[in-house]
Amino acid sequence: MSFYFEIIHSEIPRLLSLQDRNPVSSTYGCFHRCFWLHRLSDFPSSIRQQAILPLARFYRYQHKDNEYFESDALLEFVKAGIQYLLKLQNNDGSFDEWYPGERGWAGPTGYLTYALSETYSLIQEKLDVETQREVESSLLRASWFLAKGWERHVLFNHVAIALLPIYLVADQLNDAALKDHFFLLWKRSLGYFNFEEGWGVEYDGADIGYQSATISFLARLHKKFKNGEIEEVCQKSIDFISYFAFPDGSFGRKLGSRQTDLLFHYGIEYWSETNEMAAALQQWSRQALKDRKQLRPNDHEDHYFIYRMVEFGDCLDFEKANKSPETLPYLKSNFSQHFKSAGLFIKKKDELYFVLNWKRGGAAISFKGSEVTGNDKGFIFSNKKGINFTSFIPQESPSFSELDEMSFLIKGSAKSFKQPVFSTSTMILFRLASKLFGSHKLGAYWLKAFIRRILLNLKRDKVIAFERKVSFAEEGLQVLNKIDLHNEKIEALYEFGDFDIRFVPQSRYFRVGELNFSLKKTK
Repeated sequence: MSFYFEIIHSEIPRLLSLQDRNPVSSTYGCFHRCFWLHRLSDFPSSIRQQAILPLARFYRYQHKDNEYFESDALLEFVKAGIQYLLKLQNNDGSFDEWYPGERGWAGPTGYLTYALSETYSLIQEKLDVETQREVESSLLRASWFLAKGWERHVLFNHVAIALLPIYLVADQLNDAALKDHFFLLWKRSLGYFNFEEGWGVEYDGADIGYQSATISFLARLHKKFKNGEIEEVCQKSIDFISYFAFPDGSFGRKLGSRQTDLLFHYGIEYWSETNEMAAALQQWSRQALKDRKQLRPNDHEDHYFIYRMVEFGDCLDFEKANKSPETLPYLKSNFSQHFKSAGLFIKKKDELYFVLNWKRGGAAISFKGSEVTGNDKGFIFSNKKGINFTSFIPQESPSFSELDEMSFLIKGSAKSFKQPVFSTSTMILFRLASKLFGSHKLGAYWLKAFIRRILLNLKRDKVIAFERKVSFAEEGLQVLNKIDLHNEKIEALYEFGDFDIRFVPQSRYFRVGELNFSLKKTK
């Protein structure tokens, strides 16, 4: 039996509870429960329709404990989900996830095109001829939208999930011109991958969680298209993320550019057959999942629960773990590893293992054996004017120096940031803007770029210099912050703990261990 069957089988009822299964409803087949039932949203987010794929996989997955296998009722729910998805497609082939007129590229169009393509391959013969034509037309329009698109703020994992369905659909529907565009996009994407260190750009640096997503998406692509460059990108990426598989079973710990700490499992499973480090990661991650040290689908809210059900559902075919003579970095003999372009410094000394991101203000985590002994992301403070500043933000020109074997000095700038929320008036204005600009592809593109600029705090109105000395010791992290306030009057200062700052929808999950490293108010 598949290792992943036990994890996700019990989650199928939750997945189906998100769907409107009333055949006479105008929203029959919709998986956005907050739209069709709760009425908390004024439009249906198309990305929820990804749910058709894990349901289709369970429909086809033959196992004595799988009551969904070849269930006529389940098949009808999948068909309803397909039909509702087709209704949500824009005239240019794109889909909307977060707001009307978004016309999102990789997210959501890339994800949805992949889900629809795979679902179609699983149940094509169960669909009538007219529906088959509609699905194929939808797939081609979406794939061409992806093939001719790009994003202003590059996310390498987005490029990977855009490339995947383009190739799959071109191969599935024998579209040679579409395949030519795939190769053009692939060559362009390689310019955003750091081959020396093994990571792709995620806004302004390397992100550990989303690098595992890149491996996962490209592994699916490699399954269909055995390409040496794809293999090289994945192998180097596997080596990179292996340093962030931690002794306690956790992963990433929000130390990357997008503060993610979740592992995408498909790529690790796929490459474990041929790559020794991937096999080591596979054994480690499976044990971490058993011990609930890794996030499972049910640990996510509804929106990303569906994303994770797709990821885990795709892993159903992987059964036994592959043994590996390779060991993960935290188990190796003493070493230092410095990914200079990423700003990540890793060190193993006896029982101690620690990671420092000096390009994010000296955020650090330390372990002694399997115990977390320190987790410090920096500081946050507010001035008398209500402006917030933090060191835990991408640094433009930081300084990093080794004081001795176990101590480091980071010089950088604490930057102002905002975390805006909607009011009634701003929501009305936003909907008007999305209606005005979202009706055109170019307008939607620039509107999304503008929204990201605001949410990511890419404009810095004010900066304050700081120095941060980080030392690693047997008892944990020792941190000294020196903030050059000049005449700045502080309202409240929080230091010495773990916190989140960047806008990333698929983040900010909670684990019990975080109680030990909550921020402390020091002034």
